Amino acid sequence: LVGDFNFTSVTRPYRQLTRKLRDAQRFAGLDRSIKTFPSAFPTLRIDHCFVSPDIRITGIPAPFPPLARMASDPLPLAIDFELSPAAS
Repeated sequence: LVGDFNFTSVTRPYRQLTRKLRDAQRFAGLDRSIKTFPSAFPTLRIDHCFVSPDIRITGIPAPFPPLARMASDPLPLAIDFELSPAAS
């Protein structure tokens, strides 16, 4: 489940989603979360990817070229993943 949710990890909707799904950024064990808003100077993480246990996060690249900062108010969020053999 991926989207521009416009909520942070301290909100009720976030807590409700993480009861059943894993936050991909936290599950990936990143040293620092990837913040996407506002695009000019990202300080908030309001775009999220939530995954089921059978999805393995293999990377979360942060491709933020100058054009991305002008194209939209949030920066793009990319998630690389693999399905576990049982899910295939």
